[in-house]
Amino acid sequence: MQRWSYRKCMDKIESKCNMLGIMLVKVSPAYTSQQCSTCGDINKKSRKGEQYKCISCGYEEDADVNASINIRNKGVYSLLDK
Repeated sequence: MQRWSYRKCMDKIESKCNMLGIMLVKVSPAYTSQQCSTCGDINKKSRKGEQYKCISCGYEEDADVNASINIRNKGVYSLLDK
């Protein structure tokens, strides 16, 4: 997959989802690595390399895991708005 372009990869995922009847929700990853997945505060000082520690509530997590939780939540909540 590392030789695939982003567009080609997304086209393949969309195609598979359509074929299997799975709804694909695309969300913007903007600020997901700076946002606390617990309290919602956004602060770039909370992200230190691969670690995330919220300066507001103290929540600690791997930065990529925290960002993934935020992306998941954005997808779920965008479905509820429709």
